[in-house]
Amino acid sequence: MSQSAVSFTNAKVAMTRVGLPTSTGTDWMPVDQASWNTFVAQQYSVGGYSAGPLQGLYPANYGFVYPGEMPQAITNLVAADTYTATLAASEYTGAVPQTITLTLTETNGNGSSFLWTFGDGTTATTTTASTTHDYTVAGTYIPSVVPTVNDFAESSVAVTTNIVLT
Repeated sequence: MSQSAVSFTNAKVAMTRVGLPTSTGTDWMPVDQASWNTFVAQQYSVGGYSAGPLQGLYPANYGFVYPGEMPQAITNLVAADTYTATLAASEYTGAVPQTITLTLTETNGNGSSFLWTFGDGTTATTTTASTTHDYTVAGTYIPSVVPTVNDFAESSVAVTTNIVLT
C-alpha cells in the first residue's frame, strides 16, 4: 500500500470541517489529539477499515504518515478544503412557465454528485454540475446546490441564486 501524509495544519482543517474542537496553538494539545483520534476512528469505520490500528498514529509525528495507507476519506477531506463554487441561473426573471438552467462553476476540485434544491419544494441529485428545472407557479425562488467533493458534502458551499417569476 502507498502512504499518504497529512500535516498538522491539514489535520486541524479536517477536524474543523467536521466540527471537532481544536486548540489555537501550533503544536498538538490534548483536545487536538483526542479529537483527531476520534475523527480517524470514524473515518476508518466509514471506509471499511478497522479502528484497531489507530495506535499507529504517533502523536509527535505531525506528518501522520500512517504505517500502511491513510484512509482515503481523510486525505479527501483535506483536499476538498480549497474547493469553492458559484451558482448561476440562465434566467433571473420571466413569466411562468419557465425552464431554468442552473450551472455550478467549480474551482479547485470537481464534485461527483450534486444535491439541488429548487426552492419550490422539489429536489434532485445529479452527477453533473448543471441541471434544468421547470417552474410553473409565479413566485420568488432561491435554488441552491450542495456538491459532494472527494466523498464529502460541501454544505458550507451551499450556494444560492435568486429567480423571480411572474
